[in-house]
Formats: sequence, structure tokens, C-alpha cells
Amino acid sequence: MITKKRVLACILAIFLVFAACVVVDDVTVELNTYEYYDSDLPMLFYGYRIMCVSDFHNSFYPGQISKKINEEKPDVVLFLGDMTTLPKNNTDRFMELLDGIEIDVPIYGVLGNHEEFSERKDELIREFAGTKMKLLQNESVMLERDGASIKLVGVSDVDMEDDQAKDSWSLSQIREYLSKELDHSAFTILACHRSNLYPYLEDLDADLMLSGHMHGGVVRVPFFGGIFGQDGGLMPDYDAGLYQESNMALYVNRGCDFTLTKPRINNGPEIVQIILKK
Repeated sequence: MITKKRVLACILAIFLVFAACVVVDDVTVELNTYEYYDSDLPMLFYGYRIMCVSDFHNSFYPGQISKKINEEKPDVVLFLGDMTTLPKNNTDRFMELLDGIEIDVPIYGVLGNHEEFSERKDELIREFAGTKMKLLQNESVMLERDGASIKLVGVSDVDMEDDQAKDSWSLSQIREYLSKELDHSAFTILACHRSNLYPYLEDLDADLMLSGHMHGGVVRVPFFGGIFGQDGGLMPDYDAGLYQESNMALYVNRGCDFTLTKPRINNGPEIVQIILKK
């Protein structure tokens, strides 16, 4: 005989199993690998691997992430912003992550909105300058391999919230810089924290934009994608994965933050290894 107590016990058991799965998913960093194909890629860069880490937010996974990076031995490591979290912007666990990277590869990073809006922004920039990570603030570097090269361009974050970014002065400055920098003399990767800036940059002459910011939409529903945008809206347009709406493709990292107030559901923390192919 099915009693009310048994029904409640079953419901409680299901809830506890679900909660346990969410917790395990939220504290286990997943390494995802994506192969990006582009006919403009120099043949000597075939198989070149870019390890992307986004939205770390000084979270609890420095050891997991550095271990995966050391095991995979990518050609370059790229931090895509929000290494810290407002308002304190502590850097202790991010510094632990950097110190844990033992392989000798170039490491680059760009600022995210949590650094851009911080009262400690200048102090953070000075702290990062003393590490093995080279911060790119509207700057470019050439990545070399066996005599061939490709360009990596990193841009600063805009100084406005998402719903105001389109008309911000800082976005116009980023576009002005990129219009001069991107001449397609080399295969070019653009590192930009906010994936939702893609519609305002996709007409420019880069091949691949790498971003984060959306945290995968926080809660992911099969066949629908992410639910929550960082601007408070629902069903964000560029929450995770690959997008191709122009000659410039976009790959969005789901990030690897952890917070009890905004648990990730069906959306565990990830780092992404992009393998360039043609």
C-alpha cells in the first residue's frame, strides 16, 4: 500500500539525489576540447592548441585547473577575464592557479567586467604585471611556431553594463583600435571577455573571437541552452559554444566560477582547449 509517508520519502530521495548531482557537477571542472577549422590558418599551426579559462572568479578550483593544463600541455594559455570577483577582487586563488602552471608556455589574459568595475582596477593590473600572465589591454602579440606566426589581439572590457554597452564610449574606442589593428596580414584571434559584444565586433577583420562572461546561462536546459543572462535577462544569445554569423567565428566558454547563491545546474565549470585545424 502506497502511503503518504512513502510518497514523501520518494520525493525527498529524488530531491537529495538531484541536489547531490548538482553539487558534484558544480565542484568538478570539465575539460572540453573543440576543433576549429579555418582555411586561412597557416599549415604550420595545424594542431595548435589554445587552453581557454574564463570567469574563474577566484573560485575553489585552482588545483584542478592547473593540473589539467599541465597534463594537456597546450601551446598557449588564455585567460578570458573575470579572474576575480567584485567587490573585494581577491586574487589569492587565481595566483595559486598561475603558480600551479608548471609547463613553459606563453600565458595571456584580458580584463573582465569584474576587474573593469573594481575600485582596485589599477592595483589588480599591477598585481597581474608581477605574474607569468601577460595582460593584453588593446594590445596584440604574435604567436610563433616553426617560423610561422598568427596574431592574438586582446581588448579591454567596456566600462558599462551589458544593456548599455552598445552605445558606450569604451566600445567605440575598442572598435577604433581594432579597425587599425586588424588588417588580416595574419590569421587573427580576438580575446574579448564579453560574448555579447560579438554583434558589434563581428564585421571586423579577425578570424576567431574567444569569450566568456555568460557563465553558460547558469542553468542549462537540453535543446534550449542557457536560461539566465548576466544582464538579468532570460535566454541569452551567446551563452556557450560556437557561433558563426560572419567571417569572424565566436567560441564562448561557460566559465568555472562557483557560488552558493547562484548554483550552476546542468552546467558544470569548464575549461576549453581549442585545437586549430584547416
